Amino acid sequence: MNKNKLVRIVLLILIILTVLFIWSNSLRGRDDSSLQSGRVREFCQRILDTLGISLTLTNHLVRKMAHFLEFFLLGLELTVYGIHRRALTRRDVTDILLSLSGVAFLDETLQIFSARGPAIADVWLDISGGVTAMLFTFAFYYLVSACRRRGKTRR
Repeated sequence: MNKNKLVRIVLLILIILTVLFIWSNSLRGRDDSSLQSGRVREFCQRILDTLGISLTLTNHLVRKMAHFLEFFLLGLELTVYGIHRRALTRRDVTDILLSLSGVAFLDETLQIFSARGPAIADVWLDISGGVTAMLFTFAFYYLVSACRRRGKTRR
């Protein structure tokens, strides 16, 4: 098996695990989710306090940051997978956006079954996390590609 195919398989496994992690969090009940958010908030608050940053975190803020960061990770993985697969086309970008949107909508739909209730604002927050990762990844990829091309032309 060549290196490129192995990288794609590993990325695909990471994407699947990330989606399962996102959806498993949405299936947590209200009390369990609140308890988990509280633990993460306390951990992050200790880090901020240690660094001398005077910011007070709330469970609500932690939950919203988690939405953004989970989908940032998914957007990063999907974009790197697309880049690694071949040269990106507009179709690939559309596929990434549709994947992010589909996972986000299903994520909020799953919350109906956990008695927490879906929120369209969270769907937009999820998608914005994924798109942010996509844009950063594209920018980094094109910057590195331009530097490599420039280095080759100087030789």
